[in-house]
Amino acid sequence: SRYLDWYFIERFPLKGEKGETPNFKCFGYYDGMPKLNLKNPEVEKFVTDVACYWIKECDIDGWRMDVGDEISHFFWKRFRKAVKAVKKDLLIIGEIWHYAGDFLEGDEWDTVMNYPFYLNLIDLLADEKINVSQFIQNLGYLKGRLNKKCYPLMWNLIDSHDTARFLHLCDDNKKKQHLAAAFQLLLPGMPMIYYGDEFAMPGANDPDCRRGMYWDEEYQDKEMFEWYKQLLKVRKNHACIVEGEPMELAARDEEETIVLTRKNGEETLALIFNCSSSARMFNEYAQKYDLLRENPFDGKIEGLDAAVIVL
Repeated sequence: SRYLDWYFIERFPLKGEKGETPNFKCFGYYDGMPKLNLKNPEVEKFVTDVACYWIKECDIDGWRMDVGDEISHFFWKRFRKAVKAVKKDLLIIGEIWHYAGDFLEGDEWDTVMNYPFYLNLIDLLADEKINVSQFIQNLGYLKGRLNKKCYPLMWNLIDSHDTARFLHLCDDNKKKQHLAAAFQLLLPGMPMIYYGDEFAMPGANDPDCRRGMYWDEEYQDKEMFEWYKQLLKVRKNHACIVEGEPMELAARDEEETIVLTRKNGEETLALIFNCSSSARMFNEYAQKYDLLRENPFDGKIEGLDAAVIVL
């Protein structure tokens, strides 16, 4: 067969009956997904031609590569050249749960799904295993290991098709998701909102997390939806949140609060996160404007809530 060198075959005849290990390389030892030999120029061209076809045909904005770390750097370097030649600003996102710095050196992917961000939010809010200073330290460690151009592009998520919904992991505590959304949309990175989170959709472990979207308004949490809309509005209208330089950071473990001050040429903002279940006072910011509520700030933030103060 002309396709013999397209695969990794150990011996003939091929074996892959249910319950037995295939004698050809596969993804996850599943014989229905044989591994392709991407060092074969014909295979490489076939795959990159498919990617380029959909960019040309539908003007798509990017490719998200499932389990991308199981494909060689050799291929990804060539893939990037091929798709960027068709559309220079096309985004290449890899799915990888562990450290991904070797894929983010400028000649392969543009970004990855930021699972370390997700795991740290779970530890902080859902499982309550770490304090606020440890949360900030962990995110700082991640930032320090990546090229500074990559960090603002990290795909920040709080759940996905591969995980239980954040709301489920928080025992349906909507206030915890309320705060998690604030972290996701106000901290550096690109927020990846999994469908239905904006309506507080439930969902346990896979496959329950992939249930169909709740289109019936009877099941949609409108209060959560308005919170997401307000966070997005503030993020889009104030470049300081995305582009501003961090000026000051205070994580107070005894109060369970985080205050991050960011500044750009036009404005200075204080991003305040109250991770405790009780109200906290921030009198130093009283009477300044709170962008999330579009009112003067009264100095108090309720439990599991956030504010964006104009300084």
